[in-house]
Amino acid sequence: AWGVGVDASGERTLRGPAFCAGRCNIELHRTDGTLPFLASERFDFVFSHIVFQHVPRKAYVERYFHEAHRVLKPGGVFRVQVDGRSRQFFRRVLADSWSGVVFSARELSRRLERSGFRVTELRRPGPQSLRPTAGHPAPQPPTNILSAAHISLLASSPPPTPPPPSPPAPPP
Repeated sequence: AWGVGVDASGERTLRGPAFCAGRCNIELHRTDGTLPFLASERFDFVFSHIVFQHVPRKAYVERYFHEAHRVLKPGGVFRVQVDGRSRQFFRRVLADSWSGVVFSARELSRRLERSGFRVTELRRPGPQSLRPTAGHPAPQPPTNILSAAHISLLASSPPPTPPPPSPPAPPP
C-alpha cells in the first residue's frame, strides 16, 4: 500500500516525516485546497476525518470535494466526516477555523453530487458528525451508441440490389 497525506498546515507537514519515520510508502504535501501535484484518477480511496469541521467556508470544502473526485479513479471510494449540527444557524454565518462550517445531510449530499460523486451511504454516528461514503462512478460502456449508429447506417443505406438471375442450365 502507498499513501499521500495533505494538509493546509505547514506545521503538520513538517512534523509528519518524524511520525512516518521508517515508512517509505508515504508522501506528505502542504496544500492550499488544490492538489495540482497529484495526477488525475490516481487513487482507489480518498478520505478525510476531523478536518472539514474546522474549515471556515463551504466553498473551500467543496473545492476539496472537486479535487478528491479528480484524483479518485473511476469506481473509487471517497469517505469524509463533517460537522452535521446544521441547527447551529450562527455557524452558517460566523464560522472560523475552530468552529468551522456545518452541513445538513441534504446539503452535503447535493454538494458531493455537484462534485461528481454518487452518495452511497450517509451515517450519523453521533449527535455531531455526518459521515458520507461516495463513489466516483465508473463510466458505463457505450453499448447504445454502437447499436444506434449501426441501425442508422442500415436505415440510410439503399436496399441491396438483388443478384442477377442465374443463366438457364443447358439441355441434356
